[in-house]
Amino acid sequence: MFKVQQTTLQRDYFNTTKTLLRVQEVSQLLHVHENTVRRWSNQGILKAYRLGPRRDRRYKQDDIAALLTIENRDSSKHKLGQFNMRLS
Repeated sequence: MFKVQQTTLQRDYFNTTKTLLRVQEVSQLLHVHENTVRRWSNQGILKAYRLGPRRDRRYKQDDIAALLTIENRDSSKHKLGQFNMRLS
């Protein structure tokens, strides 16, 4: 009985991680270095979800899309400059 519950938990875990992106994938989408993605999550700009015993970072696709939407909406030089300064 315990093994059946453990298998179910593992299956649910893998189903939820399919919608999550790794640091490398996010960095490729945003055209930034992987360390920049990590720094943004440390600063709270991107919400990171920690998984597994190594506490690997994962990011929801919706969060990345929201960040891109904010950047596109605030495309004036003044606002974009402030956004980039905050991210640096």
